[in-house]
Amino acid sequence: MINYMNKKQENLSFTDSLLLALSDLTDDFSKLMYPRIVNDVSLYPLIPRYNYNKKVNKKNFKQKYNVTLNNLKRCHYLIIKKGKKGIRVSFTNKGIIRLLRLKWKLKNRKVKSKSKKDCLIVFDVPEKRRNMRDLLRLCLYDLGFSQLQKSVFIGDEDMVYEIKQLIDICELRDMVKIFIAEKI
Repeated sequence: MINYMNKKQENLSFTDSLLLALSDLTDDFSKLMYPRIVNDVSLYPLIPRYNYNKKVNKKNFKQKYNVTLNNLKRCHYLIIKKGKKGIRVSFTNKGIIRLLRLKWKLKNRKVKSKSKKDCLIVFDVPEKRRNMRDLLRLCLYDLGFSQLQKSVFIGDEDMVYEIKQLIDICELRDMVKIFIAEKI
């Protein structure tokens, strides 16, 4: 289980806590789209207990859990199917992107590296995929990139892995180019 507990996580919403708990069932993003059998009882310990000091009883917690799970399904973050052994939960692409953004925000961001290299992102996403283009821009801002032009961003070289993850999930491989540029 990956531990993201820090001061930022103390203020997480229940929805974000539940998403993190569901993602902790697997350690590989490529496996998040495959259904996993989840029992309520096995998932409760993974959800940070930020609200237990408010004396939330088991009944209210279970109700909040079920309502949140259904809201995530309704918003197309999760695919949920009920079975005999429990529920089968899998993430959609939209859910994985929300989870990635949440994990980026929770990571303790280190000071910009003193490397003499920067990462340059150039993309040309057609108007038909405008929502993916806007999402890519938003995620680049989350990762600490700054905009040079409308479709050109520059940022830290250390973020290349995260960018590649995002490009694969959004299926933008042919439309995005990544360059490592050396500062002079």
